[in-house]
Amino acid sequence: MRKDVTLIEYRLPRWLLVTYGCFTLGIVPWIVFLLYSLPSRHVSRHWDVMWVGFDMALLAVLTATLYLGHKRSGWIVMPAVALATLLVADAWFDILTAHPGPQLAISLATGLVLELPVAVASAWLAARTMRRLLNGWRQS
Repeated sequence: MRKDVTLIEYRLPRWLLVTYGCFTLGIVPWIVFLLYSLPSRHVSRHWDVMWVGFDMALLAVLTATLYLGHKRSGWIVMPAVALATLLVADAWFDILTAHPGPQLAISLATGLVLELPVAVASAWLAARTMRRLLNGWRQS
């Protein structure tokens, strides 16, 4: 009898489910609080360090995805998901923090032509790999 691929074969610990539930309920008022309390403009002392650190994380997961893809390893799922997530976040923040004019045009172009398509491809790669791994697991 085939098992449903969407079901997890083990139960998550109750404390973890409670933690997720608390975060889920707690983030809604937090978002509302931020919406009304944050200034629309903010100057950061470590803007350069933040972006360099973010891009270094992007480089790390991109390298891991490339390496594990070259090795044809099922472990590629994790860095591919992280890569997709970081690329979407990168496009989001690049576009929203860009000044109007050429900077915004470049951010839109790189986001729409490069970052988001690679993010979609990475998510597809992770889902496809996970499906193949689950199918192999079910058949064994």
